[in-house]
Amino acid sequence: MSERFFSEEPVVGSEVWLRGAEAHHLLHVMRARAGSEVLVFDGSGYEYRCVVREAGRSEARLEVVERRMVHREPPLELHVAAALPKGERQAWLVEKLSELGAARLIPLETVHGVVVPGPQTVARLRRIAVQAAKQCGRTQLLEIAAPRTWQAVAASLPSGAMGMISHLAGGRPAASLLVGGRLPPQIHVAVGPEGGWSETELTLAAEAGWQVVGLGARILRVETAAVALAALVVLLAEGRAESQPERRS
Repeated sequence: MSERFFSEEPVVGSEVWLRGAEAHHLLHVMRARAGSEVLVFDGSGYEYRCVVREAGRSEARLEVVERRMVHREPPLELHVAAALPKGERQAWLVEKLSELGAARLIPLETVHGVVVPGPQTVARLRRIAVQAAKQCGRTQLLEIAAPRTWQAVAASLPSGAMGMISHLAGGRPAASLLVGGRLPPQIHVAVGPEGGWSETELTLAAEAGWQVVGLGARILRVETAAVALAALVVLLAEGRAESQPERRS
């Protein structure tokens, strides 16, 4: 795969300008010059084969020579709500959810949470999501949503979607909810903080229609539980999609 770059602005027409960190990487790390060929994506699902036409010190003008829709997303939409772990474990969480194809990460504000996510945290995680998409070949970004309380997230489970909340102390095995039957087009999973969910938060989940699920007898870190649930959902969904016989026209 060619080197990939992200355009903050939607690509319209036959010209793309790269500036900021993406231009720096193109011009000073990759040392691209006029005539160099790269791939650009803008989060829309399209990928653009481009040729560098002008290479300045801090910006580059690229010509689009091919535009194509690239579908690398799972067959369902996965939303992950998680109480953020500390430090660099946040970056690992965003990277792995991006690689798995999750559509959205919602940083949670919970009773026992150890991290209070602010604007700077969200901005940093969005930058990490861009880098992760570049690496794994996605043409759509993992959305990093604004932080929300668990009460707000629990109450906003869409009609027709499945909601699973991970809880060490009980609940049916997560896989048992996903085997057999038809998977909904949208699945929401929630992972609490290292201090666990409060009884009030669990009650809110039950009242809003979330299913309490377990991930085994071992204590998992927040990011491990979130990625395990995401992987379970995505791999089962993709496996089912691949096993479906092709429709004949």
